[in-house]
Amino acid sequence: MLSMCFIYFTATSANFGLLFFLPQIVRSQGFTITESGLISSLPYVVSCAGMVVIGNLSDRFKKRKFFVVLSMVFVDAGLLLAGWLGESPLSIGAICVSVVGIMGMAGPFWALPASRLRGIALAVGIPLVSSVGNLGGFTGPYIVGWAQRATGHFAGSLIILAGLATLGVVVALVGIPADPLDEESALAKMSFD
Repeated sequence: MLSMCFIYFTATSANFGLLFFLPQIVRSQGFTITESGLISSLPYVVSCAGMVVIGNLSDRFKKRKFFVVLSMVFVDAGLLLAGWLGESPLSIGAICVSVVGIMGMAGPFWALPASRLRGIALAVGIPLVSSVGNLGGFTGPYIVGWAQRATGHFAGSLIILAGLATLGVVVALVGIPADPLDEESALAKMSFD
């Protein structure tokens, strides 16, 4: 359960770090206020399609862990690329990839507790993950603001958020047990050998 708290914390940190500062990130690239507002909505419009696709694929293949890890890799790669590109308009495309990962992770992620917990553990587990994870709503914007003030650019803050997302990927790989269907098929293969 603690690994799920941390994974959700990293995704929420990235989400709110971007959500609060995306208009300023876009504005720093030389766009007008109106253009910045319109361009800032683009990653979230694109993520609607990504959220549906990732959720459907997760349901079809019953590979919740795989799609959580894949989504976190999108978050990590998008933030890292956006930070590396700096104040280039291409960084908006990288941010779109990151937001697709953030939003796409929700479906497979929240299906994990219900597939692994029962009764009181489920009733306590979901609020625990949500409560601890939502601390990222404070941490992400704080990190972005602090790094931007320290460096004078948003590139460093995006790279720091990418580092946090990398930790989320590692914890997802190590801390989330294999999907129950994977375990059953592995046991079935072992019994026929």
